[in-house]
Amino acid sequence: MALNESSPALKRLEAVLRDKPGSGAAVRWAARLELARGNHEAALRLLRRNLQEPEAEPWQRFMLGWVAHTAGNPHEAVAEWTKLRNSQQVLNALADQTVAEGDLEKALIYHRAAVRLHPHSANARLKLAEALFKSGAGTEALEHYQKGFQLGEVTAVNLGEAAYHQGEILREQGRYQEAITSFKTALKFHPNYAWYLVGLGKAYASMGDSGAAERWFQETIRVAPSLAFSYAEFGSYYRSRGDLKKAIEKYEQAIRVQPECPGYYYENLGSLYLDTEKYDAAVQALEQAVRIDPDQPYYKQRLAEAQAAAAR
Repeated sequence: MALNESSPALKRLEAVLRDKPGSGAAVRWAARLELARGNHEAALRLLRRNLQEPEAEPWQRFMLGWVAHTAGNPHEAVAEWTKLRNSQQVLNALADQTVAEGDLEKALIYHRAAVRLHPHSANARLKLAEALFKSGAGTEALEHYQKGFQLGEVTAVNLGEAAYHQGEILREQGRYQEAITSFKTALKFHPNYAWYLVGLGKAYASMGDSGAAERWFQETIRVAPSLAFSYAEFGSYYRSRGDLKKAIEKYEQAIRVQPECPGYYYENLGSLYLDTEKYDAAVQALEQAVRIDPDQPYYKQRLAEAQAAAAR
């Protein structure tokens, strides 16, 4: 909310600050005033000065860290918050907030600081691992996933999701048996969760065990028959094996159960129709892909190819 510079209350506050400019209370109020005006740097200077006063309290250090955080100076925020008794909770809470805001770079600064302060905290380790996973740093994330799971009790992390993400990293690294173990661990926390079942199917497929892979893909459809994802992932599996007929069947099923599915489902189906010379069907599918995601140039390119093939 904008500050009303002409309000009587503000005028009285400014008068108090003029009368007692050196007191700790006056400095705190001056900092709040600068914050209300949006002058973060001025507020930071005042709060730094205030912390030198004998009567300074922990909440004032928290306030200085918060202003540094909002002013875009996470390193100063960390330097202040690590001096607080509940530093891990503060750092993790701010990291969670910045992850939600999409600022992974700042979140990683806070999560790393929490791990440095509390290296034996499973919560701190797994929260850092989750942020690293989201940032694409799979190898480093895996290190913290493994340490976090070894450390014991966890209260602030979705363990099923953490185990699933660990499995995804292991699968990408070609460590398929370890990935399978992680996906099965994830299912212990969330039985019959479609994404975790698909993870198992993909891991077995990567190992070359087509029988086990197909059983897990089929299990996904059994537990989530109204979810397009269940059929589409099975279709992608068949496509990777060159079985285009079965791949088309699965993608058609995906679209039947969820017509307003993501555009790339229609693009995949349209491309399969193109590969099997079903050009009119390809045009219809790719038109839907473009309708759902009109800003995807690749979909428009594929539609033009299908239209040209259909016109020949």
